[in-house]
Amino acid sequence: MKRLISLLSAVIMIACVSVSKSRAYEEYNLSGIIGCSDIKSDSNSKGGYVCAFSGDTVFSARLVPDFSAYNFTVSGHIRGVSQSGKYTNALVFDDAFTNKYSVYSLDTDNGNVRKTSFNDENFRTDSFSVSDNCVYYIKTDSTYAYVACVDLSTGRKTKINFSQNANEIFNNNGKSYVRLYDGSVCRLSQASSACVANTGEFRNIANVGINKVINQDGFIVSLSDNSREYVSNAEFGKVSASDGKVFIVVNYRLSRKASDKTQSVSIPKAAKAVVAYKNRCGVLLDNGTVCVYEPSDFQEKKFINNNNNSNSNNNN
Repeated sequence: MKRLISLLSAVIMIACVSVSKSRAYEEYNLSGIIGCSDIKSDSNSKGGYVCAFSGDTVFSARLVPDFSAYNFTVSGHIRGVSQSGKYTNALVFDDAFTNKYSVYSLDTDNGNVRKTSFNDENFRTDSFSVSDNCVYYIKTDSTYAYVACVDLSTGRKTKINFSQNANEIFNNNGKSYVRLYDGSVCRLSQASSACVANTGEFRNIANVGINKVINQDGFIVSLSDNSREYVSNAEFGKVSASDGKVFIVVNYRLSRKASDKTQSVSIPKAAKAVVAYKNRCGVLLDNGTVCVYEPSDFQEKKFINNNNNSNSNNNN
């Protein structure tokens, strides 16, 4: 009989926020995240993460290289979540009379949550990013939608203008970026920006790894040199890249592509997200359980569920 590993549930009070930590890896089921309508994933220099929100609760989990999962509740209305390195950030609307917003930042290493507030109006709350203790968001009170920046340490506000509309703000590997109307992607730094890539006009994008995004046409675009790589048959949002390898989920199979070689294994359920860190890959299934793969697992897979059962099947 397999020995069960258990951890005491922890409740950490930081900035008047109640934080709940998951139990041990082999026992945990991410059903809270699965119940959310929009799950975001990110693979960066700290690991592979998924985050989401539902109602007044933020959910965050690191799947690889090790496992941790937290959730916490807020008193305002959550507008969105964003991952920045090891920090899961939530933008919360607090007070309509004073146009007060707050940024809650969860440290996924220890569960500590920090809350910082600012006041503003006439801005979009559907996308934002936090980096270097600054929050970036899109304002719409000018001819062209532009980027506003608030230094969360000092409260200082700056603006970054463009000759066209700013369409989306996102975070990749702890840095903030904006995608413009024509598909141009610019890296943000308080009052300045630098164009680094073009992902295509009217093309939605998603993070796939450090300095890499994928557009809805299946092209992985580098935020370092604007190079691109086509990934065939990839489902948008279910691709992750790390250390020269691309992990792709299609239907009930996970493929690992390295140079001209592709290996694949079957997965037991449909996937909600895939994240990679170095040579490890984590797949969040649509029933809330997690599959974790290492290089050798492309010959033999490990399935981890909340009943602490581990099964191995040979790759077909």
